[in-house]
Amino acid sequence: IGPLSDKFNITADPSYGPNDSSKLAKKVFHIIKSGNLCGKVILISWKHSKIPHLAAKLGCGPKQGCPLDYPSTTFDLMLQIK
Repeated sequence: IGPLSDKFNITADPSYGPNDSSKLAKKVFHIIKSGNLCGKVILISWKHSKIPHLAAKLGCGPKQGCPLDYPSTTFDLMLQIK
């Protein structure tokens, strides 16, 4: 994620691990509620097997277009959660 954060001049926050989905979702919701994300994007790079769980914690499940399973061989899928 380093080269991507450098390209877009954003700071990467490595303090969240693959088992911190709930903690990260709480942080994202806190930032949204603060109004500091208006007109901005959050980029989250996450472990394949944990992406569906994180997406669900952020309010995106199959009905919203987020997968229940994320193939371990897929490296070019992006989810836009609004």
